[in-house]
Amino acid sequence: MSLGKRKKKSEHAGAKNGGGHWGTRNEAKRISKKVRRSNDKAAIKSELPTSTMIAKKDQLRTAIQLRDKGQKEASCAMLLRLCSLEPKNPEYLYHCAWTHDGMGLEREAVSFYERAIASGLSGENLTGALLGLGSTLRGLGQYAKAVKVLERGIKNSPGNQAMRVFHAMALYNTGQMKPAVETLLKLLATTTLDKDIQSFTRAILFYAEDLDRTWEH
Repeated sequence: MSLGKRKKKSEHAGAKNGGGHWGTRNEAKRISKKVRRSNDKAAIKSELPTSTMIAKKDQLRTAIQLRDKGQKEASCAMLLRLCSLEPKNPEYLYHCAWTHDGMGLEREAVSFYERAIASGLSGENLTGALLGLGSTLRGLGQYAKAVKVLERGIKNSPGNQAMRVFHAMALYNTGQMKPAVETLLKLLATTTLDKDIQSFTRAILFYAEDLDRTWEH
C-alpha cells in the first residue's frame, strides 16, 4: 500500500477521510504502542489533550473531530484511552480501527476492526468496519480472508456498491478473474453516467453473464 518511502495510508482510510496529511508512521506507532501497552494511567494521561477531561460521552465526538482536522495523534490517544476503559465497546473499537488505518498502521487496525465486529457492531458502522477490514486485509496480502470478509459485507449491505468493487479486487487477487470482471462490468453498466456506455448497457450486461461465450459454429 506504499511506494518507496511515501507515507502509508489504507484504501479504506484514504477514501473515507478524503486524504490529507496523517503524520509519520513511527510517531503513530509510538503513541499507539505506549497507550495500548502501558498500565500506567499517568503515562496514558500524558499523551492526551486536556479536552479529554470532559464527560466520556463527549470524548468520542471530540476524537472524531480531531481526526477530521488531521490531529491524528491526539485522536488516536483519546480513542485508545476509551478502548482501555471499555474494551468491548464496539463503537470505540471501530473508530480506533479507522484512525489506525488512516495513520498507516494497517496491522494494528485489523485487530481493532475484528474486535469491533465481534463486540456487536451494527448499522452503518458495521458496514464501514467490514469494508475497512476487507480492504485492509487485501492491502496486506491476506486475499482469501479479504474475500470472506467482503462477502459478509455484501450480505450485510447488499446495496453498498463500494463493497462489491473491493470484493471484485480481492477476487482478482485470488485468481478468480472471471467473476471479478463480471462484477465490475455489471457495476459499470448499472451505475455509470457516461452516455456512450449507457447506450450499450443491455449488451454489457448480456456479455458479462458469460465472457467466454462465442457465436462461431
